[in-house]
Amino acid sequence: MKPSNHQLDAQRSAALIEAAVAMPVLLLLVFGILEMGMLMRDNLTLAQATRDGARAASAFGNIDGADFRTLQIIEQAANAVPDKVVTRVVIFDPGVAEVDGTPSVSCKAGIAVVNECNVYTIADLLEPYRFGDCTDTTTLDYYYCPSDRD
Repeated sequence: MKPSNHQLDAQRSAALIEAAVAMPVLLLLVFGILEMGMLMRDNLTLAQATRDGARAASAFGNIDGADFRTLQIIEQAANAVPDKVVTRVVIFDPGVAEVDGTPSVSCKAGIAVVNECNVYTIADLLEPYRFGDCTDTTTLDYYYCPSDRD
């Protein structure tokens, strides 16, 4: 027996209502998965940039311009993340670090401390002439001079 037009219209209406209810949930799920994937990518990229920066800082050691070169490495490694994600880079003396191995509260707050840490922004890479001469108090690496490091 063939269904009537009224029954077909009712089935179409029910399917349309089901689609209207299910589609936002499905789209929310798909876009949530995409966002989480991009968040994980950014997290892994920043973790790798941190490792690359630490490796570069230890390799450059106490040469002039070590901090500038380290910032260049970090910038290259973090170029996959959106702008303004990296707001501050702190290069600190691990000998005066907190018990958990992190920089002091002042350094974390973005305040450079003599013989303890230098605090940089990625914008500091635009001023390479402000690195290297630790006898000049206007240089960016004055507070924790690379030439004084072991």
